[in-house]
Amino acid sequence: MPGPQPVTVLSGVTLQNGSGLFTGVTHNASTVKIVGSLTLQPGSLFVAGLKSERHPVNILGNVTVGSGALFYLGTEKPGKPPFATIQGSVDAQEPSAVVIQNTAIGGPVSVMGGGAVNAIVEALSHNSPFTNYTDFEDDQINGGITEVGYNGIFGGVIRSILSGSLAFAFNNETTIDEYDIGSNIIAGSAYCAGNNPPPNMGHSTGSPSIVDGNTFGDQAATCTGVPGGGTGPPG
Repeated sequence: MPGPQPVTVLSGVTLQNGSGLFTGVTHNASTVKIVGSLTLQPGSLFVAGLKSERHPVNILGNVTVGSGALFYLGTEKPGKPPFATIQGSVDAQEPSAVVIQNTAIGGPVSVMGGGAVNAIVEALSHNSPFTNYTDFEDDQINGGITEVGYNGIFGGVIRSILSGSLAFAFNNETTIDEYDIGSNIIAGSAYCAGNNPPPNMGHSTGSPSIVDGNTFGDQAATCTGVPGGGTGPPG
């Protein structure tokens, strides 16, 4: 029998409140291309590429994530090149979660506020408490990352290449664990301030980031530090 066929959507996609799109969550999934932007309305969900990098997702536009919406793209493959693409920027306002791994992103990434549990995930997972987090691992970003005021359970910026600056400030973990920031290449500046807990409190191995610009903020050293916890690079 023939395997799954590629899926191409010849326009932008908008997921309405309470709707969700899952792809790439099994090993025999199809590749997916969206010829346009992807918009997640408040409370919606997009999950792609959590099983195999052999079935990439390509979004030929911007990604917008609304209040309480959840966006997962990519598969955690430490040190591997990108296999998913977003040709535009990523703008998340009060999201539940934004997780992008092994992805090439054509513009800056912004996460402002948020951190609540997504209602769809909560229903499907029987109230799982560990889905509301942000993570940018092994990404190549044509711009910077700004994450301010996010209140989920975790945040990571690991082994990523940024052509812009990093601003990671005033984020607060509802379940105190740690933030992981390190092993990045940052062409601009790095600002780190007011996060609770301060990043890099764990004990996994890793490397300091390379920052071409200035580092500043009351937690400046943590923006170039060694990532801690189980998600850090292998020793």
